[in-house]
Amino acid sequence: MLQCDPVDQCTSIPICLNTRVSDMIASILSVLGSSHTIKILRILSHGAPGTVSIGENIAMRNQASFSALRGKFSATSEGIFLYGCRIASIAMQDTSTHILSLTEGTCRTYLDYDSPAREFQTYMQGDFNSRTTGVSRSIGFSFIAALAETVGVNVTAAVDRQMDDPHRVGHHHIERPDTNEVEDHDDNGHYYEGRYVTVTPSGTHTLRRGRSFQAIFTATCSHYSP
Repeated sequence: MLQCDPVDQCTSIPICLNTRVSDMIASILSVLGSSHTIKILRILSHGAPGTVSIGENIAMRNQASFSALRGKFSATSEGIFLYGCRIASIAMQDTSTHILSLTEGTCRTYLDYDSPAREFQTYMQGDFNSRTTGVSRSIGFSFIAALAETVGVNVTAAVDRQMDDPHRVGHHHIERPDTNEVEDHDDNGHYYEGRYVTVTPSGTHTLRRGRSFQAIFTATCSHYSP
């Protein structure tokens, strides 16, 4: 799903499987018309290193299509936010898309370890560097840096795996299994778990930390402790 925030309003655009990137961009431009600019563009999807798993997939091979949005962002725009697993991560051997829901079964699996929260953290972590050339370059960082340069705005993406409630794909939150209480991290209901990085059009970056894996594990899996 795309969420395009023209100033003072928010518009959601569902994206079908195999939708071309050029058609996604056309949908955004149609929403904007001639009188609006974008404050924030959120793309809510699964992901893998260097890949936004929406439509035909957004990756290095087709990110240039976003050049049509250059100049369409407001002067105070926060840029593009990519909500999906490990989009900014180095390519790993396991590049499958995965969003984990901490159900009773997965919690009990991790509670079998001597240090269950540490085992969970190991599972959730991606890997990060900011190299864009050479054999050790990061596919994820190279992609978001190219996208930021193409559009001329900041691009933010997750380094680590993300969690999601299975009933509300793309709305990132934790649902406590004991109370069904939802904990949102901001007024829009979107946040990052673990590390995430923001890259500017000039290629500089800031690596930050969102909600800790320890907090996620403790809040959710403590219900299933022996």
